[in-house]
Amino acid sequence: MNAGLNWLAFEVMSVRCDEMGIGRGICTENALECVFDDGSIATSLQSLIN
Repeated sequence: MNAGLNWLAFEVMSVRCDEMGIGRGICTENALECVFDDGSIATSLQSLIN
């Protein structure tokens, strides 16, 4: 895959983190886990529990 498309995919997944209400970060492929700039990790399950 070309680098431009990879970047776009990361941007889309970052937006999905925002939509889950757990901050901005880069999500794993299944979009269940987000890794933030400070190295912290949040999951969509945590957002549902909280």
